Amino acid sequence: MSINSVSFLFFLPTVVLINFMLPRKYRYIWLFLASYFFYLSNDMRAGFGLVFCTFTTYIAGVLIEKKNGVIKKAVLALCVLVNIFVLLFLRNSFIQLNVVTIGISFYMLQAAGYVIDVYRNQITAEKNLLKYAVFVSFFPTVASGPIQRGTGLLQQIKEGRDFDYDKAHTGLYYLLWGYLLKLVMADKLSVMVDFVYKDYSTMPGATLLWAIIIYAVQLYCDFAGYSALAIGAGKILGFDLKENFSQPYFAVSVKDFWNRWHISLSSWLRDYIYI
Repeated sequence: MSINSVSFLFFLPTVVLINFMLPRKYRYIWLFLASYFFYLSNDMRAGFGLVFCTFTTYIAGVLIEKKNGVIKKAVLALCVLVNIFVLLFLRNSFIQLNVVTIGISFYMLQAAGYVIDVYRNQITAEKNLLKYAVFVSFFPTVASGPIQRGTGLLQQIKEGRDFDYDKAHTGLYYLLWGYLLKLVMADKLSVMVDFVYKDYSTMPGATLLWAIIIYAVQLYCDFAGYSALAIGAGKILGFDLKENFSQPYFAVSVKDFWNRWHISLSSWLRDYIYI
């Protein structure tokens, strides 16, 4: 199952309906089950990486909060390096085994950001393993982002969310916009781009130039469509997720472009690597 599939149109209303029928304090358990069902529906074997990343970063967060000095730094470094190594290894192994590897980069960066935030004392370590597991595996974002922060999504999971008509209404608009971008525009444009690129050596220059322009539009519609679908699904459930695109092709400089394109990723790289 993917967020832009027909099956998701049946999955999402079911999750929303049951979620708001349950008492607020138990809803995170249902979201945990729904998120893992969504992720594992593609291939059960891919769940190993998700479980490994969730468990190791959860333990690291708890330890980092209790330790000081060199030990605290060592736990952080070991956690991040081990996860990078293991998940890169899994990605290569899964590709060879034809295992669907959706979301590995997204949930790894999200979990690593959480651990770094705990290290920086910007957030307290989550003690409830299931609530933390929902944060890492939250089904609207686990496959293609946007990458969330512990100070945002995790805090909302801990507090719980009630049904909000205005948010749900906005969420439906996001879903419609996302399906328009992904299914109507990106998927249709990809047919034209693939037609040119698969036999580019015989195409005239004007056709190649046109294909490059179309590909830029297709790429944006693809990524922005997935992000809109994720944000829309989150809002229907009462969650506010980070925006990911802000009219990037209207940017006036390279810096401005990266502030508008895949915002959750570029801001992650800025906050956790560059700075």
